[in-house]
Amino acid sequence: MHGLSITCGVPVKPDSARSTQHAAPIRPATAADQPAIRALVLAARLNPTGLDWRRFLVAVDPEAGARIVGVAQVKPHRDGSRELASLAVVPGRQGAGIGAALVRALLARETGPLYLMCAGPLAGYYTRFGFRHVGPAALPPYFRRVHRAARIAGATVFRGLGDLAIMRREAGEPGGAAAHGARTTDAPRPDLRPYGIASHWLKPGPAARTLLVVLAHPDDESFGSGGTLARYGAEGVAVHYACATRGECGTVDPALLAAGESGAALRTGELLCAADALGLAGVHFLGHRDSGMPGTPDNRRPHALVQAPPARVTGQIVAIIRALRPQVVLTFPPYGGYGHPDHIRVHETALAAFHAAGNPAQYPEQVAAGLAPERPRSCTTGRSGRPYSDLPSSLSASPAETRAASAKTATSTSCAPSTA
Repeated sequence: MHGLSITCGVPVKPDSARSTQHAAPIRPATAADQPAIRALVLAARLNPTGLDWRRFLVAVDPEAGARIVGVAQVKPHRDGSRELASLAVVPGRQGAGIGAALVRALLARETGPLYLMCAGPLAGYYTRFGFRHVGPAALPPYFRRVHRAARIAGATVFRGLGDLAIMRREAGEPGGAAAHGARTTDAPRPDLRPYGIASHWLKPGPAARTLLVVLAHPDDESFGSGGTLARYGAEGVAVHYACATRGECGTVDPALLAAGESGAALRTGELLCAADALGLAGVHFLGHRDSGMPGTPDNRRPHALVQAPPARVTGQIVAIIRALRPQVVLTFPPYGGYGHPDHIRVHETALAAFHAAGNPAQYPEQVAAGLAPERPRSCTTGRSGRPYSDLPSSLSASPAETRAASAKTATSTSCAPSTA
């Protein structure tokens, strides 16, 4: 069954934004291309509606009788919004830069904002072209209706694909045809999946100035540290959030849940919206379950964070530190702010990871896999009941904290600190 809302695919294999190897010529589609366009979109399991050849560009293989090997279009909607859609490349040619070339060619023709919808794991691919996550409240009418319909249908989480991502690119963002051939600062994004970590990239890979915040639940990034994260994100620091759980025990108003949707799925979506509002570079889920408040049955669930071996959790944070190489790590104070078991465990393991990450004898399997030892310059834990103080001068910047309010608005389901 085709995804209800997914309209953009690629890549199954990594598709470099700079790759020109085996590039295929790109031309406007003709009426004769309509069957090939439809067949390629159907094979890619994308939304098969609105496939008018007049809007398409196609990539052809001159060595195979001008066979079409890639397609993409910009689709207009009645509310005036425009959508990058139907991007598909034949499996044998994925990873050769064809998808990136089609995107650039279409972007060169656009003079206004552009939207797209894709499976969550592909969102990082499109950020290199200037696309950014958009929260439901900021969507134009067409995309709001699609978002609502997907949630009602229980399609906000696609098995094997991840969360539905709706993204927007502003006019003038880099990444179009004018940037083709220019040197880019995109660094390869490390693959943290071998360590049980699910990454959502909102900006390019590792950067020169990086801050890693290690907390426990969706909304922890906004309440307490939101102003600090927004400040440094606005000044060009790559701010990454390592989130230990998806907040399964948080209190959620049932009226906010679509049929079949879990509180964890809703809070995950809220976190990604908040991350975009704060200007974060990435969110990395460690994959543990919310342990709930002290003395509750959730403490004893086998997948709860407090039941996980501390050395395993520490190793996950060590892997993130070695991959991203932050100058500063920020986490909870020793008591976790108000004594939540997950907050305390995150403090303990983040501090242990800070000390272990630079030692090649600690977690040597990571070093053997290519993650070089790296100890950050400092670990800031804050003080219970007080905001985080200025971070070290290696990240110093002038205050820019107003975006924190937008992030708090995105995390509307967690009613009080005691719920998560």
